[in-house]
Amino acid sequence: GKNFAFVPKIGVSASFKYLTVSLDGYKMVQFPTMDDLYWQGTGFSGNPDLIPESGWGADFNLNFTNEKLPATISFFTNYYENKIQWAASSGTWKPENVASAFYFGIDFSFSLNLFENIFKLEGNGEYLYTRLMDKTNQYTYGKQIMWTPDFTGSLTASLNLKPLHFAIESNYVG
Repeated sequence: GKNFAFVPKIGVSASFKYLTVSLDGYKMVQFPTMDDLYWQGTGFSGNPDLIPESGWGADFNLNFTNEKLPATISFFTNYYENKIQWAASSGTWKPENVASAFYFGIDFSFSLNLFENIFKLEGNGEYLYTRLMDKTNQYTYGKQIMWTPDFTGSLTASLNLKPLHFAIESNYVG
């Protein structure tokens, strides 16, 4: 389902010969999806009483602009209140607002071009640390958010022999 989020940001940025550095802070408001609110199906049920998520976040980005090996590294953190999470209750999965959740992540990507772009190696990944912060629930407080992977990544190697182009890609979600 589609979703709508409102995220006003403020930040600073500095550019150097082969590096751009930026730091942003932002306020988040994300509304429940139509599925979150009204889904009806075997074993699943929407929750029309959900309220929007809200919170604060920040990110720190390094963008390396070297022609041979461009790369980016981003560090980000988010703190949500009323985070929407699907959970099983009485045999039915239903979304609920949890008191709060904390995210910390690192995103990275790179592209290595060799032999005048005949061979290219590209990769990206994300590490994500999540915790539920609802102190009223002793069973979930401080626990990882379910169904959220810790690490995702991909690596693609391609060979461009005009007019033929060969590529092999590997993906990981864990």
